[in-house]
Amino acid sequence: MRRFCLFLLMIGLFAAFIPVFAQDETAEATAETEAAVTPESTDAADAESTTEPEATEESQPARDRVEFPGVGSFNVREDFGTEQREFTIDIPTGYRDDGEPMPLVLVLHGAGGSGNGIRAFAGMSELGEEVGFITVFPSGLGGAWNDGRPDPGLALIDDIAYFDHLITLLTNSLNIDEQRVYTSGYSMGGMLSYRLGCNLPDRFAAIASVASTMPLYIQAECDAAPPLPVLLIHGTDDQIVPWVGIRNGYMSAPETMAYWSEHNGCTYEASFVIEPDTYPTDGTLVIREQYDDCADEVMMYGVYQGGHTWPRLPTPTGFNLGTTSHDIVAAEVIWDFFQRQTLDQVE
Repeated sequence: MRRFCLFLLMIGLFAAFIPVFAQDETAEATAETEAAVTPESTDAADAESTTEPEATEESQPARDRVEFPGVGSFNVREDFGTEQREFTIDIPTGYRDDGEPMPLVLVLHGAGGSGNGIRAFAGMSELGEEVGFITVFPSGLGGAWNDGRPDPGLALIDDIAYFDHLITLLTNSLNIDEQRVYTSGYSMGGMLSYRLGCNLPDRFAAIASVASTMPLYIQAECDAAPPLPVLLIHGTDDQIVPWVGIRNGYMSAPETMAYWSEHNGCTYEASFVIEPDTYPTDGTLVIREQYDDCADEVMMYGVYQGGHTWPRLPTPTGFNLGTTSHDIVAAEVIWDFFQRQTLDQVE
């Protein structure tokens, strides 16, 4: 009975769009300029004693360029419209201003979270350092994203314009391969990733969603968009965004695959591959569904008995979100998919 009540509580909170996925944030110094860079720190005392390098205005307004002091992790605050926006960026040690342009991967948190919160458990920063891509963890206003749902409060937040600006800001500031910019997200962040890919097709080479199927409320936007490489990682026992979908809200996981395979012009049936059960005691099994004969690739990792979770690394919340699979590493699966996609690729 207690588990059932907890389930009802989580569903109620999600339906009301109240932040439920609280995540620990790293301490940040207060920005004093339109765009300020602070070395990222997990220690409050260290952050408070840090001198803030300010964004420098060169050939472009400060809002369109940030001067990073070098490689490393930095918190950035800037004014966008009437709001102050924040993101954390990890620039790997292999980065060079005069070297090979690096891919850029955005990682979007779930409802009630923050950029630093998802950074702590996603494993994307560590992978970016290892293989060589820049990782950015933006924070939504009030812990939420305007993912297109019919919510009057969220409708006031122009996240599409903000992310268009953010990519311009970063490509003006760093040596980024503009043909290899990607967005991934967990839960509500995954929902926004679908919307960003559909509305900014000239910006994103591919998108990935973890624990969120395709929202029905953005279908018209995506119907009008060109083909888009899409990766979905979803658990069959997800109680927040169910595998079977939500009536008038979200497609089921199979419907999501069917939608994108049709949208991308796939001509053959999907192939199914059972991933190695490398961690038998977690109670999960992962099946990969893949379409290759398409204008753009479509793939899903279905996690049998998996919950509303990020595979391999537990999601740090005060709620039981279900089983976390250890058979795949979400960060590695996402990057393996992304690295095959570029904006200028010819099918």
